Amino acid sequence: MRINVKISSATIEYHQQTIKEQKMEPNPIAAAAREYVANAGAHQPEKEWILTPYDSWERNPHYQGEPGVHPEDLAYPIQSKQNNIINPASITYAEYQDLTSDDNDDVPF
Repeated sequence: MRINVKISSATIEYHQQTIKEQKMEPNPIAAAAREYVANAGAHQPEKEWILTPYDSWERNPHYQGEPGVHPEDLAYPIQSKQNNIINPASITYAEYQDLTSDDNDDVPF
């Protein structure tokens, strides 16, 4: 059985535009945070991380330096495999990745 339904081109165009917008940015708060970071980061290119008004840290797209540690990770000391306590602010990002990567998963399941 075939049913013919006529839909106006304006309705089709409206739905196509809505779907396109949803695919581009399904989360308006995330879009607002990214826009804030893009604008604030342009004025502060020396900062790798920008704290948004939405209480989230976002990478600055204008930052040109070496990657560093996330600001919230700086608050917690790291215990190395030799049981040394290390301040994350005193090491490079690569060293931080080596210390925090879990090569051995001790989860029993």
